[in-house]
Amino acid sequence: MPRKHGKPQEQISYHCPPEILKRIEDSVKEGGYSSRSDFITVAIRFYFENKDAGIDSSVRKYLASEEGKQFIKDLLQKIKAD
Repeated sequence: MPRKHGKPQEQISYHCPPEILKRIEDSVKEGGYSSRSDFITVAIRFYFENKDAGIDSSVRKYLASEEGKQFIKDLLQKIKAD
């Protein structure tokens, strides 16, 4: 089990569509993450920390819709601008 930053780590293989990989790489290049692994770890950790946060299925469906995705995108742009 490889170690990173003193914490035990397991290595896995992840295959994704090229457009997802590009978005991950862009996020790393923008400086928000130190590596692809860091990005994926943060995303997975976020999922597990929030999956049982009481969000009902209608909210999940909205956020998965194009309108919901645009809402999140606009919100993140607003936060970034502030």
